[in-house]
Amino acid sequence: MSKHAQTLISAQLTEAHLEKTKSLESFHVMDLGRVTGKHNQWVRALPKVHPFYAVKSNPHPALLSHLLKMGTGFDCASKAEMETVLALGALPDNIIYAHPCKAPADILAAKTMGVRRTTFDSEAELLKIKQLYPEMELVLRIWVDDSAAQCPLANKYGALKTEWQPLLSLAQVLGLNVVGVSFHVGSGGNKETFQSALRDARYIFDLAEENGHKLSLLDIGGGFPGIDVDPENNMFLQCAEVINAELSNFPQGIRMIAEPGRYFCAESQTLVSMVIAKRIRNQKPTYFIGDGLYQSFNCMLYDHTKLLEPPASEAMYPSTLFGQTCDGLDQIASDFMLPELDVGDWVAFPGMGAYTTAAASRFNGFGTPSVVVVDDHAPN
Repeated sequence: MSKHAQTLISAQLTEAHLEKTKSLESFHVMDLGRVTGKHNQWVRALPKVHPFYAVKSNPHPALLSHLLKMGTGFDCASKAEMETVLALGALPDNIIYAHPCKAPADILAAKTMGVRRTTFDSEAELLKIKQLYPEMELVLRIWVDDSAAQCPLANKYGALKTEWQPLLSLAQVLGLNVVGVSFHVGSGGNKETFQSALRDARYIFDLAEENGHKLSLLDIGGGFPGIDVDPENNMFLQCAEVINAELSNFPQGIRMIAEPGRYFCAESQTLVSMVIAKRIRNQKPTYFIGDGLYQSFNCMLYDHTKLLEPPASEAMYPSTLFGQTCDGLDQIASDFMLPELDVGDWVAFPGMGAYTTAAASRFNGFGTPSVVVVDDHAPN
């Protein structure tokens, strides 16, 4: 955690001690300096690829505004996400409506907003677009084998190899403008999947030309790791090396974009939550904190996130962590190594910026944590 973040937390704790009757709730510290550091690393490692931030991973306005100032585009999957980034000043040309299965009303909304670029992977999508917004610039999303990813997406999206030619041919018959190809290696993908997907995408460029389309866009999707667990074995840089090697095989002059989400936001947030109750049973501590699976820790259910281990201290004990709701499902961790804690202590959980606050609910009447924004640290 940055020094500024630590200072802010200390101030909150001081306030808690001074106002004994005041109940302080969990909160996130968002450090925009970390986002800057991630952007700097991206520009150095993938200079040919323009990042279009995946808004769904964390749509906090301060984060979106910061990314906009640094020149990123935006990957939006809904009318609401497009409206949000446009209201902040993003241009329609710097938005890709990267949802292959869109509701008719949302296609019409994109038309009203002037967002032209979108993905497709089926005949039905082409027919909808022909009827509702034939001027769209279409990007064929292809299937990739992402079975090794943290969160696979191939079970839901992507045109199979046997479907590529029929879809490109139908688009030509309908008079639609196919401008590019895209893929997604799944959240938390790997370099081998990127390599395979890029080789398939390169083949699409030739296949499209055979079917009357001149492609000008390559979208290499998301799936980039968000947390550098091992700086000596940086998975993002390894993926970038493979990507750059494959990009050299594509035609000169094409626009290259990507859809990183967790890459930019995962390390940006630290969750700070109070121990609100404690129980010792069979000499094993159980702690209840003011957050849980229905709030920030939903990432453990939906995103298969693993908690980062705390720094080792002299006395660490395998502990159980529960959230604050009345649901037995709301168990954050078991056998998680922690020092001894007491009611009123605060616990900081780093790496909680991706798919946490974005999907938090108010189940059981508990609110979602507030976000305190700082700009203090720029690694990478």
